[in-house]
Amino acid sequence: MTIEDKNKIDMITMTKEGIHPQKVILIIKDHFNWEADINEHLFKLQEKLNLYISVIESKNIF
Repeated sequence: MTIEDKNKIDMITMTKEGIHPQKVILIIKDHFNWEADINEHLFKLQEKLNLYISVIESKNIF
């Protein structure tokens, strides 16, 4: 998955066991070139971030 898959979390991981408090880490894979169409790039990134925020706020991450 990548930034283009706006309805999917790219990657989820957690900190190592034994580290307290344990944390969930969400990763966005962005393969676009920043020197190309920056407005389109920023729009796709914004869509992806909105998904991540909604997953966190809805507590569906757990």
